[in-house]
Amino acid sequence: MVAKLSGTVVLLAAVLSILLCLTKLSITIMKKIEKEIQRVEKNVVYVANDGTEFSLESECRKYEESAKCVLMTKYNKLVVATKSEYEIFGVGSEECVYDFVKLSSQGDCDVVMQAYFFYNQNETYRKTEECLLALGKALEEKDLMLIYRGFEEEDFLWFRTKSQILEEIAKNLSE
Repeated sequence: MVAKLSGTVVLLAAVLSILLCLTKLSITIMKKIEKEIQRVEKNVVYVANDGTEFSLESECRKYEESAKCVLMTKYNKLVVATKSEYEIFGVGSEECVYDFVKLSSQGDCDVVMQAYFFYNQNETYRKTEECLLALGKALEEKDLMLIYRGFEEEDFLWFRTKSQILEEIAKNLSE
């Protein structure tokens, strides 16, 4: 009976050993893999001549036919750079922007003044004479115009030539 019992124990030990091996095998066979799934969304955007974006083609076409788009398309062709107040002067706001405009003809001056009037049509502080003088000086001296666009690109506030700004800085430093 002891022989039968020891044979049963040996058989049980063998079965346990086989079960342990199978358990180990199943652990080593299974792998955990993490996959990253990225979804790409594509939106159609319609871009007008002046860079304004629209989600509907009909809105874009309507806008492109408007006076503002036609005018700003002409104006943007004159802009050689747009910089923030901080980029120009090293102080000030990143949101406050200036356009650097290159004028080649009286027609270019007219485009800039039309844009100025368009954006300031309801304002009482318009400085028409000052702007015309600055434009004339920039055209005559072949100097860049700095046009302050404010915090919103909807602002169109004042004009200075690059040389006028340098003169003002020099004057303020000497006082």
